[in-house]
Amino acid sequence: MRITTFTPLFGITLIGLLCAPLRVSAQPWPAVFGPGTITKKDSNVFCGQFSADGSEFWFFRQVRADAEDFRMFLSMRTPLGWSEPSMVHFGAKNTSDLYPAPSPDGSVVVFTSYRPIPGDTSSHPSANLWYVE
Repeated sequence: MRITTFTPLFGITLIGLLCAPLRVSAQPWPAVFGPGTITKKDSNVFCGQFSADGSEFWFFRQVRADAEDFRMFLSMRTPLGWSEPSMVHFGAKNTSDLYPAPSPDGSVVVFTSYRPIPGDTSSHPSANLWYVE
């Protein structure tokens, strides 16, 4: 994945925009999604979203039990099931990245981050909406 642009976006409500309902198969009963890879005993999955073609699953999870520290992950559909999730890095270190939302064509991912915006000198950054191409 190549990152070409980091641009903060402001003033958009995230909850309704980025947490769209998941679409699953028409099986008549609920089942654990990605057991042993995505869904693990001591690891929560928050606000997941599939790519338009269903081959990718983007989500975020808490990575430290003692802090509100969240990172984005990506799992790929394989012939054997879902791959072990990989942490997605978009250039910032030690900042919470949340609510990933890939565009239908896969060329852009919109997400929320607590990384500081350019020129911000406050001691505690606020959540802002970002995108990466």
